[in-house]
Amino acid sequence: MEPRVCIVVGSGPAGVSCAMGLLENNCNVIMLDIGLELSAETQNAVENLRNTPSKEWTAKNLEVIKEKINVDTQSVPQKRHFGEAYAIGGSFAKLTLRLKNFFPSYSMARGGLSQIWGSACLPANKIESQKMFGEDMTLYYKKIEKAISIAGEPDDLDNFYKNIFSMSIKSFLSEVFHYFNSKYEDKKLFLNRQGVYWGAPRLAIDTRDSERGCKSCGLCMYGCPYGSIFSSSQLLNQLIKNKKFDYQKNAEVISYSENNGQVQVEYIDRVSNEVKILKGDKLFLAAGALPTTAIVLKSEKLPVNHLSILENQIFLAPLFLFKKINYSSPKITLSCGFIGVKNKVTDNQLIHLQVYPASDYIEKALRTILPKKLVSASWFKSLFLDRLAIVQIFYPSSLSSSGIAELTKDKAHPVVEITGHSKNPEYSEFSSIRFFLFLSKIFFKLGAVFFPVVKRGQPGNSFHIGGTLPMKNQPKAYETDLNGKLFGRDCVWVVDASILPYLPASTITFSIMANAYRIGFSQGRVV
Repeated sequence: MEPRVCIVVGSGPAGVSCAMGLLENNCNVIMLDIGLELSAETQNAVENLRNTPSKEWTAKNLEVIKEKINVDTQSVPQKRHFGEAYAIGGSFAKLTLRLKNFFPSYSMARGGLSQIWGSACLPANKIESQKMFGEDMTLYYKKIEKAISIAGEPDDLDNFYKNIFSMSIKSFLSEVFHYFNSKYEDKKLFLNRQGVYWGAPRLAIDTRDSERGCKSCGLCMYGCPYGSIFSSSQLLNQLIKNKKFDYQKNAEVISYSENNGQVQVEYIDRVSNEVKILKGDKLFLAAGALPTTAIVLKSEKLPVNHLSILENQIFLAPLFLFKKINYSSPKITLSCGFIGVKNKVTDNQLIHLQVYPASDYIEKALRTILPKKLVSASWFKSLFLDRLAIVQIFYPSSLSSSGIAELTKDKAHPVVEITGHSKNPEYSEFSSIRFFLFLSKIFFKLGAVFFPVVKRGQPGNSFHIGGTLPMKNQPKAYETDLNGKLFGRDCVWVVDASILPYLPASTITFSIMANAYRIGFSQGRVV
């Protein structure tokens, strides 16, 4: 029997993970992707950095990748990939987006949003796995960990999450980690009684002594010239070597339909501007929550009022440590420590915190929280910047703002309108002010002042959105079954964050990849 032809839309973490599972079962896989990439000028600049020892880098070497960082006082700083904004947003050829009080991120890049992610990898815990998948996902997490390599340490975070990593990270962490770690050990009994657990970050960073291994250059927040930070474009490069895998870029999927047991995908070639048709046996949508939702809304004929969008609300706040930190030796400038909090103050829901050491990027972030003139003042820099850290706070979707997506038409042209609502029903039972006062007490025990000058990200701005086409035991219109199969369809599956019925506060990329691999592998086995 001829191997099945499976079409995967999108090259982000979900797309490459799903393709891995399909290829392991001898399927022919065609990946359709818009696939935007760095400009040739910036690629050359990154190549020069990679081939020059970091101690010899000059300001001129770095200006191309550092000069364009966008600091918006209305929100958290928008990350860019080596100074370029191509990895976030963009204009669709056949679709208009209208955003009202909800500003979700999406990507048209080769590798998707993983080009600019923070590389944090935490598996869903037992309760979260049941809420999202209805089963234990350990097997699939371990499969993905082998593909991307996660660095971490065994520590008290194991109280909340399974320990799934293969490399050590401690020697790469900044002095801020060691400072907080020492304070935590001193106050551990008190903090644990408060439902607070601290530990090293779990990051998808290669810490081995190898060509791709971390060189401690300190450029993490801008992009890694050595490729030490995982991006799904790295997995894509490996998949392209497989003769059963066909990567087609500049392909913007418009819609799909089914006919005689096959799926037909309509897409536009963004180079020739031609509309083309691709036929296959199965379709797997992995374009990211917003683009996937738009494709489904345009393709389905079932009546719908709106689709709900979940998110993890994000906050930023400065921390000032009781002692100065020596930053003379650059290390990993991504998160240097994770904190899990679960107690009565959080309504017994797990809230996730990530601590970042000071860096020039973090200084820019601080300008969105405190007055620019204050941050720029020489006396402020000399007194405070060597004591500075930033904490990023993530709420679960049940405590976060949310949005709705609707498909309308404007002069026969499809329009997807995204509108934010203020809060979810459970939010009313939870007080952010009370929680931030609690954090002030906790960070004081950890040797830092938590400033309640908290910067709240705009609704949808956390990069963690999903839940528009949720997995259900008994799905209805615009829902999916527990294997991601879209209601009413025989040949269409969804494998990205769109199908998560709940977003835990911890980072969701690892869970998205594990689930996409699970679906791809299981469907690849079905004749």
